[in-house]
Amino acid sequence: MLRRFRRVLLPVAAALAVAGVPLATRSAPTRVDSDEPLAGARRLERVRPGGERWDELLAPGFDPARRDFDGDGVPDAAELRYELREPLLGERTDGRLRVVSGADGRVLLDARTDTSAERLFWCEDQDGDGAHELLVDLGGAAVLLAHAR
Repeated sequence: MLRRFRRVLLPVAAALAVAGVPLATRSAPTRVDSDEPLAGARRLERVRPGGERWDELLAPGFDPARRDFDGDGVPDAAELRYELREPLLGERTDGRLRVVSGADGRVLLDARTDTSAERLFWCEDQDGDGAHELLVDLGGAAVLLAHAR
């Protein structure tokens, strides 16, 4: 089976390379839970789901319709998508967190998430910049993200 795969894939890859078609368009985005800098966001803190700080961040009274990540007064959209699946069992293996500006459609944040990334929550401003924050539940740990200015 591996030989058949190589016989088919290698000539296709070689033909694409000769034609000048890039096989990878860009490098993979940084993981949400790593210590590397994120393009478009800052990690404010790590939070334990179910803990006291978690409850403070998700306190009632926040209107999710006002989700403004970049502070321009226009609600922005955030999504958590799973892009890769483990082929035998269909388990989630990789995903992506994207925040898109509601004003002009620019991608404000594009970051990788791990297998256990489960939910996104919008939170009130925590760093004093006037914009809302995103709390990303990574299943056992969470990261609070703010827009990078």
